[in-house]
Amino acid sequence: MNHSAKIHDVDTLMVLHAAMAKFGVQAQAALDTARAEIRRAEMFLERQQAYWQQETVRRQEELNRAKSDLSRHRWIHDGERVGGSEKEMAVHKARERVREAEAKVEAVRRWQRQLPQAVADFDGPARRLAGLLEADLRAGLARLESRTAALEAYLAVVPPETEQQP
Repeated sequence: MNHSAKIHDVDTLMVLHAAMAKFGVQAQAALDTARAEIRRAEMFLERQQAYWQQETVRRQEELNRAKSDLSRHRWIHDGERVGGSEKEMAVHKARERVREAEAKVEAVRRWQRQLPQAVADFDGPARRLAGLLEADLRAGLARLESRTAALEAYLAVVPPETEQQP
């Protein structure tokens, strides 16, 4: 009965160990990057909400000034439409700008409502991957190290000389 193992290359196990360790580092970095991107998206939406709310107020003030200019022009001309087309166009453009800003405020609100669900959809798998990296991958690497060390120790043992019987 042959009691010897046929071990050809322990170095391959070391390459596997290095590749698994590198995967762990890269996967953790990817998770960290994704979490940072989520925080940036949340902060971006907060800034956008504040900006478009201020812009709505500013554009509303522009609309009020344009309306006031048109009213003043009509009052001077006793309500007749004499040369007031520029003023009417200014009112129309100001209304459109207010509508645009209001639409942006609503779009940002909609994104802010949708973002938590998207984050929740990400968090479950991300936590599972983080757990795998923290526990399972570390345990697997440790086991692979111990098995590789055991194989190297086995290879270091010199087999006893066997006597050949005639």
